[in-house]
Amino acid sequence: MTRQSTMKIAVAAGVLVGLGVTASAHHSGAMFDPEKTITLKGVVKEFEYTNPHSWLWVTVTNDDKTMIDWGFEAEGPSTLFRPVSRRAISNPATRSR
Repeated sequence: MTRQSTMKIAVAAGVLVGLGVTASAHHSGAMFDPEKTITLKGVVKEFEYTNPHSWLWVTVTNDDKTMIDWGFEAEGPSTLFRPVSRRAISNPATRSR
């Protein structure tokens, strides 16, 4: 094997390892506190079927009567279009808790 082909293999291996680290970091759950539970009451504003993740937007009225939109990240459309998931998705203006 020549030095040039060895270098190409090393660079390709480095790129693949780098991509794996990036993908792993993208799907990290480190930003969530598994010990904390939040309960919200609101009205479904919108459901966005987007790749790679869909979003559920809920308008919540705070105790001081101000309104704020909360976004909830979900699976992508290919997963959500499965029959079981479709039944679980609310229509806009549906009260949710």
